Amino acid sequence: MLELMALVICQTLGVCVLAFCIGCNRQSRKAVATKPGGDRKQLSALQAASSQAVQKVFMLPAGTRFSVRIPQGVSSQKNPTGSSVEGELAAPISAFTQTIAPRGSKVMTVVGDTSRDGITLRATRIDLKGGKTYYIASDEPQLRAHGIPAETLVGFRLRNPVQVTVD
Repeated sequence: MLELMALVICQTLGVCVLAFCIGCNRQSRKAVATKPGGDRKQLSALQAASSQAVQKVFMLPAGTRFSVRIPQGVSSQKNPTGSSVEGELAAPISAFTQTIAPRGSKVMTVVGDTSRDGITLRATRIDLKGGKTYYIASDEPQLRAHGIPAETLVGFRLRNPVQVTVD
């Protein structure tokens, strides 16, 4: 509960700071534009800076659930402990109505235990289109004994909170 309150407070403060910065930027542009013989280069620089995308920072809390489609089969014979298996998000990950990672984003998983009880996978990384990468730690769901068939959906939960930025 305290984590949620802290998250809401942090995001509220972020919005206030953002609004203050936008207001200051508008005042600077107005001062340059109304200055007699105003400096056009300075005005252009301010306009370019203000048109850049504003980044929003979100915190995905521990326990956030997401599903990964594993396109190739995984088995204890062909995927030993520690081997990487690539998958993709089956549904977007969102926070406060903002899409953080769209459906189809690449997810790297690693084979954990391959004991007689079954095989485990853990998600370690999400690669977004555009080159942004988030390193994550997930739980390790126990899968069917000794493997899973191709096109299987595997459910994960974040073990730790993850700070993400969205343009």
